[in-house]
Amino acid sequence: MLTSYSYLLLGIVFLIRYSITHKGVSRVQSILIIFSPVFVAVCSFITFLRTTPDYNPYDWTPVCFSTFLICYFVAAYKFRFLNIFPGALKRVFESMHESVLVVDSYHFIQHFNNAFIHTFGTWDTLNPVCDFTRYLQERMLDTEENRRIIDCIAGGSREKSVLGELNLVRPVARTFNVSIQKIALAKKRNTSRVISFTDITAYKELIHTLDLKNDELKAANRQLVNHFNTVEELAVANERNRVAREVHDTVGHTLTLLIMLSKSCKIEYEASSDQLSGKLSESIKIAQEGLQELRRTLSSLQASRGTNPDLIVPLEILIGNLKDSGVNIDCTVIGKQPERINPLSLAYKISDALYKAVKEAVTNSLRHGNARLINIILKFEENRIRLFILDNGTGCKTVQEGFGLAGMANRIKELGGSLVYGSGDEEGFNIHIEIPAGTVHD
Repeated sequence: MLTSYSYLLLGIVFLIRYSITHKGVSRVQSILIIFSPVFVAVCSFITFLRTTPDYNPYDWTPVCFSTFLICYFVAAYKFRFLNIFPGALKRVFESMHESVLVVDSYHFIQHFNNAFIHTFGTWDTLNPVCDFTRYLQERMLDTEENRRIIDCIAGGSREKSVLGELNLVRPVARTFNVSIQKIALAKKRNTSRVISFTDITAYKELIHTLDLKNDELKAANRQLVNHFNTVEELAVANERNRVAREVHDTVGHTLTLLIMLSKSCKIEYEASSDQLSGKLSESIKIAQEGLQELRRTLSSLQASRGTNPDLIVPLEILIGNLKDSGVNIDCTVIGKQPERINPLSLAYKISDALYKAVKEAVTNSLRHGNARLINIILKFEENRIRLFILDNGTGCKTVQEGFGLAGMANRIKELGGSLVYGSGDEEGFNIHIEIPAGTVHD
């Protein structure tokens, strides 16, 4: 009997100690549980004192212990001590990655999980929540948003749910997404708070890095737009220069021939009117052909063609048109022209370059050198094409590169070729052109 009462008293002592060291709901639970064994112990002790050899009343011990068990089971049912859900909930609570803090209705810290300990250190459950808010204030930025969150953690807000961000700068810069949920207890007269801290520092750093990359991308895009505008301006300038060269070559050649034919007509006028009629007809023909070439040049549009152009026929037509200009032109072709040059656009560029080089050279020979004999040699080799143009006109010690020679040099350079020209001191002018026919320069 004494042993049972000793255990009972020892349990009461532990319950009283637990009640003293806890606050809020835990204290109410412990007081209700303490009442059951204390009531039983008091009743049993009174019964024990009234028991004497002469007086043998009923034994109230079974009744007291039965009352104790009934009170204990009522308390266990009321507070769900036998429910496994709180145990499972605690396990889930401890395994959460978010730092969770539970504050009771008396503003005392009740629970916190392992993530909270890892983030903010260990706190005693007897600490008031104001100690924790003071700890945060010492380490946070002094901003309106941070002050609002601290006030809500301390219980200064009546809102049921509060969300916000908390920025700490000490000991290291960290950003937390804070969620505060209020939980109403008995008849909504008292409320506890569950506060969760989600570390979003890595997310904020990623957003900051993304913003920096976006700024760099915008700057690069602006540079690209400026570069595009510059390239567009250069393309327009290049196209203007190309059209100017084409107009110079076409109009210059045509006007030179017309001048030569006009001079010849003046001479023939005194001798025979029949020959004069032929010369004038030839002048009209050349003028019409020059006008057609000028229109083709200015349009800068060519229909797509599926076969390689002939490199010799245009030169033969050009030389045939010059037979009445008073100059003897001899054209020699060595080798066989390539059956196909890839890509097709390269073949047409080579054809145009050769044709305009011959036209420019003949025009210069007639205009500046007063040549009477022009030799043209077109040589086809395995991987390149060579063009030689020589005349017997007036020579010069220094050659001044005009618009025509500059345009010729640019066209040859675009094809990856080379242009060499020169003159003797007293007689003749020669041009040497090499073009790699097997290299793609499109």
